[in-house]
Amino acid sequence: MVDNSNALAPRQSAPETPWTGRTPDWLKIPRSPAPSESTGPGTLGEATAPSVPSYRRLAGRLTILATSAVKLTEGLWRLRRQMEHDARDCRVIAEQCAQAEVEPRFTNLVLEAADALDDVAKASGSLATSAEDLANAADDLARAHRREYTGIYTAVQYSGVQQAKPGFYRQP
Repeated sequence: MVDNSNALAPRQSAPETPWTGRTPDWLKIPRSPAPSESTGPGTLGEATAPSVPSYRRLAGRLTILATSAVKLTEGLWRLRRQMEHDARDCRVIAEQCAQAEVEPRFTNLVLEAADALDDVAKASGSLATSAEDLANAADDLARAHRREYTGIYTAVQYSGVQQAKPGFYRQP
């Protein structure tokens, strides 16, 4: 009889992101209208579709973008540290293999693995720097958006005057 108590567990699905399944309507990514939906001129389809820009939707998406970029940056820096640590360990193992007079081709394979881990560390550092730039750009855009439109949004919300539907003032 075979003992399967140490067998690997079945593969689990990817973890849920913090906003999966709980995204408010104003943050949802717009979907393309079905061909049967009326979105032609003279209908409310275009104005009421989720793809209509809104202050809160854009602010929320910019926040998600900046937060995601920061999390990506943190993960990439962790990856870089881990790869540097693993490369050092590979070099130690290669030295031990050389002292133990292990066949040189196997020692060289361990050294090649160390070099590959160093390459991953360098690449993840470069990618982390780019992700930091993205996070900074998203923060800058969010600040500019708030600076430009918060006053207008607040005034419109508390004016008590019915506003035209989004897209009303667009030129055809």
